[in-house]
Amino acid sequence: MRTLLTLACSSLLAVGVAVFVTRKLGGIIMATTQELAASLSRISDTIDKVGVETSQTRAEIVALREQLASAGVDESVMAQVRSIEERLTRIDEMVVDAPVATPENPETPST
Repeated sequence: MRTLLTLACSSLLAVGVAVFVTRKLGGIIMATTQELAASLSRISDTIDKVGVETSQTRAEIVALREQLASAGVDESVMAQVRSIEERLTRIDEMVVDAPVATPENPETPST
């Protein structure tokens, strides 16, 4: 009887330890998943910010190019402006455009 009781206690202890370890590991995995989600969210926000800033800068350089061209600025300056504009275009092409609201869909879809 004592052997059976010892075996039962050992089994219960083993099950208890297994449940405890599983819960702890589950918490670690959950924490890791939550940390990963937060990190991915920060990266997504940064990409959105880069896209907005790139688009704004690109619009500014286009306006500047037009003003400089109409003012008859030296060709070497215009070449530099075009070079900057080309580089901004390449960057802009790498960043996914943010969804835009349309008359059919006035709410901007989330990404």
